[in-house]
Amino acid sequence: FRRVLFRSRKGIIAGGLNFFNDQSGDLKVVSNNVNVNLAYHLMIDRNSTIGLGIYTGFGQRSINPNAGRWGSQYVNGSYDASAAPGEVFNNSSFNYLDAGTGLVYTYKKNAGYMTQNNQFAINAGVAAFHVNRPKYSFIGQGDDRLYMRYSAFVNAVIGIQNTRGSFLPGVYFQRQATQNELLLGTYYKYLLSEGSMVTGFTRPMAFYVGLFHRFKDSFVGKVMFEYDCYSMGFGYDINISGLKTVSNAKGGFELFLRYNLGD
Repeated sequence: FRRVLFRSRKGIIAGGLNFFNDQSGDLKVVSNNVNVNLAYHLMIDRNSTIGLGIYTGFGQRSINPNAGRWGSQYVNGSYDASAAPGEVFNNSSFNYLDAGTGLVYTYKKNAGYMTQNNQFAINAGVAAFHVNRPKYSFIGQGDDRLYMRYSAFVNAVIGIQNTRGSFLPGVYFQRQATQNELLLGTYYKYLLSEGSMVTGFTRPMAFYVGLFHRFKDSFVGKVMFEYDCYSMGFGYDINISGLKTVSNAKGGFELFLRYNLGD
């Protein structure tokens, strides 16, 4: 969730609240995060802003060691469920505090009138996550800390003049320790109906289809429907890396719902 808290001719103060939950693998590794965000966006001119933001939050992870199969449970090549796992987990769950910061530049030029659809907008930013390097271990070692993660992105909205369509291309990069990820692609947005500017009786509706490529890993197809402040959609990863021998090109399915509080 995000919300403008204060607006003046010189700038905007905005705040937000993020929730994240994920469960993965046979060991049922569960991750939960709640983050509070605060940012100030300085008005450079009528079309441009530059913003600085910070976040702080709380994270929790848990694991079920008994749901796994361990090497020590294989005796003479056969699995013995009664054998001790041989793995030591001092903590089956742990909590941590997290913090980070980021910088973003925005340029936005609105359409001359709604049906003209010649708008153009671009966002570019950099960020650093886990700057406090929180402890991050199920085995309780004090020197096992979460690495900082750095990210950078550029995305845009490009209206196709005198049509209902727009392209929303984007490039996203992130690095954590020695691992890199590069995601690039675009959405195509089709405006099903325009929102009424005066009465507010008619709400805007739009349909999105997107194709993205996670470099050397997968293609990601996305579909999204947007009604006023509400959005829902799904995405699916098609694996193309060396793992496809095992995965048979099958990837992850993601379903999402979103509510935009607006300005």
